[in-house]
Amino acid sequence: MYNSRLDCASGFIAYVKNGGDRVAGPGGFEPPTTGLGVPSQDRNRNEIFSREGSEPSAQAWKILLPDANRFRDWLSGKVEARTLEDYMRYYSKLPQVLTPDSITELAKRSKWYANLIRKIASFLWETGSITLEERERIYALVRGQRSLRKAKAPAVEAEKIRFTIDYLEAAGQHGYALLYKIMYYSGARAEEAEYLVRAAASLKPVSHQRSLEQTGYVELGDAVRVALHFNRGKKRCEFLWLPREVFEEARAWHGEPPSARRLSYYVRNIRRRSGLDLAPPKMLRKHHYQLMEDLEIDLELRELIQNRYAKIENVVGLTNYSKIVLRADQAYVEKILPELRRRLQVYLAEDNGRDSSSPRF
Repeated sequence: MYNSRLDCASGFIAYVKNGGDRVAGPGGFEPPTTGLGVPSQDRNRNEIFSREGSEPSAQAWKILLPDANRFRDWLSGKVEARTLEDYMRYYSKLPQVLTPDSITELAKRSKWYANLIRKIASFLWETGSITLEERERIYALVRGQRSLRKAKAPAVEAEKIRFTIDYLEAAGQHGYALLYKIMYYSGARAEEAEYLVRAAASLKPVSHQRSLEQTGYVELGDAVRVALHFNRGKKRCEFLWLPREVFEEARAWHGEPPSARRLSYYVRNIRRRSGLDLAPPKMLRKHHYQLMEDLEIDLELRELIQNRYAKIENVVGLTNYSKIVLRADQAYVEKILPELRRRLQVYLAEDNGRDSSSPRF
């Protein structure tokens, strides 16, 4: 039998076996070592949970909620004040211990719970309580409950995205079509795509090393890596990877840049009024990430390419950061961009026999 207590002053979890020596580990996951684990069979190690040995089963780990005040302070730097209060209201309803079963059940119940659990996992990772792989394991549990995403094959999404770009071009909404192309090829958020269009004409070519700290773009043959380094609200956008022709289209844009906010409204309104099955803007980022998973792109590269790190160089150090960016360049040019092109071209080829009055992209 084990007795466990949370040392609130230090934020550490202590496990004591029948009056034995205290074994402490970082707060977050219940095992006294950092992260997920399984019970060790080594009696000399006091039968503590260990990350060594076999992979833990689905029920071999659990999360203890972090201190509410510490979590609130961290979250206040990520979201707006009103959203913060909403999150903390849901936080107060969570059980003190989350298991895989309870995580999946909560994620089914509400998008707020799903997003909150992701935030908790991010907090535990950024504070060193869990590893990146452990954080991703929690993300996967939440993601697995998003039935809409699971119900759609990536190829079907690519067809819908192509049709939407087609429709926007035919309707004369070239700015909105450009935003869709940027989002499709880079995995950018709509606001990041808008920012790129605004900034593209002023960007100059820079070296890889300078791109880590300065704005500009790096030549990658048929692709470019655009260094933006800007904050969108509480989110950070360092780089966007794009095919050269889409980047040049953004650089050549004249007049008022297309609005990301109006884009969402426009597409939603067309869907409601006409019944056309247009792809909502958020689908493009999800499709892009799923494509990288299908290609088995390393997790740290997926996170970097979609700007999911708050500030990655603070986590890995500037030298390693530079190497990771170069690896992302290679992955994009050799694997990601060819597959993105292939998925759209499949449907372009199928459209060759269509009525010429139909919209084309």
